[in-house]
Amino acid sequence: MPLDFSQDCRCPACLKEIVKEKIAEYLQNITPDNASTAIAKNYVTSSQPIEGIDYYLNQDGQFVLTAW
Repeated sequence: MPLDFSQDCRCPACLKEIVKEKIAEYLQNITPDNASTAIAKNYVTSSQPIEGIDYYLNQDGQFVLTAW
Protein backbone atom coordinates (compact mmCIF):
# COMPACT_ATOMS: atom_id res chain seq x y z
CA MET A 1 0.00 0.00 0.00
CA PRO A 2 1.28 3.51 -0.66
CA LEU A 3 2.75 5.22 2.38
CA ASP A 4 0.85 7.98 4.13
CA PHE A 5 3.53 10.60 4.78
CA SER A 6 1.37 12.36 7.37
CA GLN A 7 1.86 9.32 9.62
CA ASP A 8 4.35 10.12 12.39
CA CYS A 9 5.61 6.64 13.18
CA ARG A 10 6.65 4.03 10.63
CA CYS A 11 7.80 1.26 12.96
CA PRO A 12 6.66 -2.27 12.01
CA ALA A 13 3.87 -2.32 14.61
CA CYS A 14 2.42 1.04 13.52
CA LEU A 15 2.72 0.18 9.83
CA LYS A 16 0.91 -3.11 10.43
CA GLU A 17 -2.01 -1.26 12.03
CA ILE A 18 -2.22 1.23 9.16
CA VAL A 19 -2.08 -1.56 6.57
CA LYS A 20 -4.84 -3.45 8.39
CA GLU A 21 -7.02 -0.30 8.31
CA LYS A 22 -6.34 0.23 4.59
CA ILE A 23 -7.17 -3.41 3.84
CA ALA A 24 -10.45 -3.14 5.77
CA GLU A 25 -11.39 -0.03 3.77
CA TYR A 26 -10.44 -1.77 0.52
CA LEU A 27 -12.45 -4.90 1.32
CA GLN A 28 -15.56 -2.82 1.99
CA ASN A 29 -15.43 -1.49 -1.57
CA ILE A 30 -14.57 -4.65 -3.50
CA THR A 31 -17.31 -6.24 -5.61
CA PRO A 32 -17.36 -9.15 -8.06
CA ASP A 33 -17.52 -6.58 -10.88
CA ASN A 34 -14.32 -4.74 -9.90
CA ALA A 35 -12.39 -7.64 -8.34
CA SER A 36 -10.52 -8.59 -11.51
CA THR A 37 -9.14 -5.08 -11.96
CA ALA A 38 -8.68 -4.31 -8.26
CA ILE A 39 -5.53 -2.57 -7.05
CA ALA A 40 -4.75 -5.48 -4.69
CA LYS A 41 -3.37 -7.52 -7.58
CA ASN A 42 -0.40 -5.11 -7.60
CA TYR A 43 0.52 -6.15 -4.06
CA VAL A 44 0.54 -9.91 -4.49
CA THR A 45 4.00 -11.25 -3.71
CA SER A 46 5.63 -14.57 -3.09
CA SER A 47 6.96 -13.42 0.28
CA GLN A 48 6.01 -15.01 3.57
CA PRO A 49 2.55 -14.20 4.95
CA ILE A 50 2.46 -11.64 7.76
CA GLU A 51 0.78 -12.54 11.03
CA GLY A 52 -2.00 -10.10 11.87
CA ILE A 53 -2.47 -9.08 8.23
CA ASP A 54 -2.53 -12.23 6.08
CA TYR A 55 -3.43 -14.61 8.91
CA TYR A 56 -3.87 -14.94 12.64
CA LEU A 57 -3.80 -17.78 15.15
CA ASN A 58 -7.11 -18.39 16.88
CA GLN A 59 -7.50 -19.31 20.55
CA ASP A 60 -6.99 -23.00 19.68
CA GLY A 61 -3.72 -22.21 17.89
CA GLN A 62 -5.23 -22.80 14.46
CA PHE A 63 -3.90 -20.88 11.46
CA VAL A 64 -6.74 -18.69 10.04
CA LEU A 65 -6.39 -16.75 6.79
CA THR A 66 -7.89 -13.27 6.69
CA ALA A 67 -10.15 -11.96 3.93
CA TRP A 68 -7.09 -10.21 2.53
